[in-house]
Amino acid sequence: MKFLADNPIKKGIARWTIAGDVKKLYRNKHFDSELLCCCFMKHGKFVSSILQSYLSDYGDSYREIENVWVGNDKNGIKICYVPQKDYQVEYNNYYDGIIENKTVILTLDNSNEKYMIIPTVENDSVLDKYKIDSGYSHFILKFIGDELVELGGVDKESGQGFYFAPDDFPGYENGQKPRVLQAPIIALYSPGLYVKGLREAGYHADQMIFAESGFGWLLEEKPDFDLDIDAVSVETARARKMEFLVYALKNYDIFHIHSNWSMLGYDSLWTLNGDMSYLKKVGKKIVSSAWGMCDVMPKGMTEQFEWLSECDVCTQLRPVRCECDSYTKMIEVTRKYSDIRLSNARACVIFPDIMWMDNAIDIEKYSPAVKDKIPEQFKLPETSNLRIYHSFGNSDERDDVKGTGYIREAVEKLQQEGYAVEFMFFDKVSHNDLKYYQVQADIVVDQIYCGWYGSTGVECLALGKVVITYVNPAVEELLRNEGRENPVISASPDNIYEVLKELVTNKQMRQEYEKRARQYAEKYHDYRIVQKRLSGFYEKIL
Repeated sequence: MKFLADNPIKKGIARWTIAGDVKKLYRNKHFDSELLCCCFMKHGKFVSSILQSYLSDYGDSYREIENVWVGNDKNGIKICYVPQKDYQVEYNNYYDGIIENKTVILTLDNSNEKYMIIPTVENDSVLDKYKIDSGYSHFILKFIGDELVELGGVDKESGQGFYFAPDDFPGYENGQKPRVLQAPIIALYSPGLYVKGLREAGYHADQMIFAESGFGWLLEEKPDFDLDIDAVSVETARARKMEFLVYALKNYDIFHIHSNWSMLGYDSLWTLNGDMSYLKKVGKKIVSSAWGMCDVMPKGMTEQFEWLSECDVCTQLRPVRCECDSYTKMIEVTRKYSDIRLSNARACVIFPDIMWMDNAIDIEKYSPAVKDKIPEQFKLPETSNLRIYHSFGNSDERDDVKGTGYIREAVEKLQQEGYAVEFMFFDKVSHNDLKYYQVQADIVVDQIYCGWYGSTGVECLALGKVVITYVNPAVEELLRNEGRENPVISASPDNIYEVLKELVTNKQMRQEYEKRARQYAEKYHDYRIVQKRLSGFYEKIL
């Protein structure tokens, strides 16, 4: 550790603010302009001293503040030291207007450095549950530009402030299997199956999520750590993430992040994924997996290519909610710091550095034999109709990004022409239960925009179902070059009706694809097969 008492940070013009709107903290009409504040912690609480208010009141102007530093004095950690003889202001008069447990931010006019002081939370139920306690009363973060370059804390017992040194975090030992963390987003169910496969192969592996955030139905097993940040205040969520980050730095060698979210994730105080620079600084390896839509290729990237994009639909339906700018930034940072990037299909076509990684599935849980074990509450009425299944979770929030409107329209046209077919669509069904509906389908349509199949396709291939999805020609060529067969039937909005009609009228064709489907899933999607490929990537970067 590098203790801070004898190590000044920077001399310069210090502008202090407390996270949030400073004006809300001071309701005194005398201080309704922008304030220049100096804050330091005393006995674990924030105390503020007004350095400057209206220039007309004090006849003062911004001036050089000497000895701006993070260190220690008899009262605990001193964040910013300013001799009182220079500023005769009674700070106690303003203490009642300060909200406790807020993050303190310091920026210097003459540099791009930024310092954050984040208080921990006493008796936090989630941290106590997982027995995580760093032993610090505060965390100290130093950013240069968008990158976290120093991480430290304030020891609860001694009151000493410090920055961690790289050797404070145990590193990978040659000859040993690396310790792996899957985090922090629910990215389908593959991260949990990665953990399962790695553990079976002798690795120490865990999964952490920030929160279920409406996607808990995707979890087959509970993660090892759920920080549940959606249920608490911003300050508590921030403290939980900091506590877990320090815990993770001490206990894992490989950080396998999903959907381009880093360990600190999104926060109004720092740039997305700004902590990835620090993971690299202290010798950690970073593996990133991209899933879904925006985190693979957000708007701006998709426009470069002549293929169907869910962005074309998404931005028409909800332009105000488009998050592609943030995802583009996240992808740029992830690309910069990742030791290896994993995805499949179109991502591998466009970005040669991305390695193909198949979605994982528990091949025993998803078997054609499920049809003989359907619980009564999930059994559909007997019918001679061919059932055409198309579903995806949280459809009310994700609009028509799978081409649902075209698929439904095609089925309705078949019905109008007298074909004995019916449309199956389910949402808000737990992932563990959804297979009982899927196995009762005859034909499955996954998605007709993206260019490859997703989780529905994987599940239904394993169940031995005929799967339709849009397969981009560039992806088909990539499969041929790697000697991999294509297990699905390609369809787009332009021909989904014709493709469905051919399958409905050709039983032999359906039977051939049913057989190929299960064989393909066993060969490529079994979580144990996926784990072997994943472990190979891990070994390459150590």
